[in-house]
Amino acid sequence: MPPRLLHPDEYELVSRSSFDSRDSFDLDEADPESRALASPSYPKQSLSLLQRLWASLPPAIRPPRRFLLRNRSSRPAWKGSTRPSCSYRPSACRRLFFVAYILSGIVAVLVLLTAIISPSYTHRPAHYDALRQAIRDSNEPGRGNPRNEKVFIAASIYDRDGSLARGQWGRNVLDLIELLGPDNTYLSVFENDSGDVSAAALQDLEQKVPCNRSMVYEPHLDLKNIPRVTLPGGSERLKRIAFLSEVRNRALQPLDDPDRERFDKLLYINDVFFDPIDAVQLLFATNVDKDGKSHYRAACAVDFINAFKFYDTFAARDLEGYSTGIPFYPWFSDAGEGQSRHDVLHQRDAVRVRSCWGGGTTSRLRHEHFTPLASERSQTNTGMRRNAV
Repeated sequence: MPPRLLHPDEYELVSRSSFDSRDSFDLDEADPESRALASPSYPKQSLSLLQRLWASLPPAIRPPRRFLLRNRSSRPAWKGSTRPSCSYRPSACRRLFFVAYILSGIVAVLVLLTAIISPSYTHRPAHYDALRQAIRDSNEPGRGNPRNEKVFIAASIYDRDGSLARGQWGRNVLDLIELLGPDNTYLSVFENDSGDVSAAALQDLEQKVPCNRSMVYEPHLDLKNIPRVTLPGGSERLKRIAFLSEVRNRALQPLDDPDRERFDKLLYINDVFFDPIDAVQLLFATNVDKDGKSHYRAACAVDFINAFKFYDTFAARDLEGYSTGIPFYPWFSDAGEGQSRHDVLHQRDAVRVRSCWGGGTTSRLRHEHFTPLASERSQTNTGMRRNAV
């Protein structure tokens, strides 16, 4: 008679009835472990975390069940047994998909918990919302400048096709002037070497500006006094920071006039699109005291290259002078005492730093900081067009 399965390690010759046949033989029914699991007397066991994850996997990447179950036998299946042993080794590709699925699930859970428990600057301080609401509730010029502070706006741009001056950037500048009040604002824009189209666009913008202004276009900027570096191949290149400093100083040149108007704050903007209300909040809502007055020597807007990546890491240094970490939230490393990182994690509107530069940078103007430029510097600017009203 053929053997009848009783246990993985035991066989016994038993009599076979006429109802037994190959077609009616049930291997799971014959397996004592399967019968024990289905028996009412066998205590039910809860599924492990790994088994639940296995059940949630798509069938295409799901490993076989016996890969997740450990052998319950107290001895190896090959020892003292005539039952053939089957082993399964999942392919490397399937293992990779399995690990990627688990990791993506962990990341998704962490992102969800972070967004719920500690969202990054989702809720602004109350005085930010109050200033925004006051701006929206009125149409009066200067409604974003409750203390009527004098603001000098400077910008150096390169607008080859004229899309900045004639587009959204130009409209944002005009809206910002209205929020600050034309009587409280001076606009200075410097542009060079960008072509006739750009010069015409800048002139069109100038005709729309309602405040005192200096709109300067330089057809060819003399670069002979700007330091250069020699590359290993022998070619020379301008020092980028020295060049940017030169064009930015040209935009600030109206401040050299000894008979100039006195200003309380300087706002330097570049060619980044900005919200005029955000610029007003940077000026007047950053680090305010109990009287609602802002206190800072300089404050920088945070510029992002995409929805989540911090852009201006070149000039940014934390409060102790350390460079930023990876350009993702919370941006600063924990080097030293990590005070800047601590400010970010505690959602402070004014994060203390040693240095910064962004799409918008504001500072207090102390007039003793500005002295007239040397005469030879002034002589090099005789070809510049300046209109001041």
